[in-house]
Amino acid sequence: MKTNKFLIIWSLITIIAIATVRWLMEFDLFANFSLFSWICVGFFSITNLLLFFVARRAAQSPNKNTFTNILMGVTFIKLMISGVLVVFYNQYGDPESKFFLIPFFGLYMWYTAFEVFYLMEIGNQ
Repeated sequence: MKTNKFLIIWSLITIIAIATVRWLMEFDLFANFSLFSWICVGFFSITNLLLFFVARRAAQSPNKNTFTNILMGVTFIKLMISGVLVVFYNQYGDPESKFFLIPFFGLYMWYTAFEVFYLMEIGNQ
């Protein structure tokens, strides 16, 4: 996948995520979790951006295992940081309910689906 194509799609994905979070914040159920939701949008969008450039470089490596190893490592790190974000917010953000998980998991799945899409394209090149 070319960088320009990725950046255009990444921008659209992020704009849709921002619009969705903004829409969710109109509901009282989610309004109290707006800071956490915005942190998640930033985290997932930046993670996707960085992973694209790391994956492109790894795909060009003569050792094809490098691509797989980096993807597995980054996926594990992203999962751990996501877990830490949720636990940290649950402990110190003192949420009124567990509904803060709905935007989190929605964003996680949204960006993970996009991640799978562009990583498959990079891997097939």
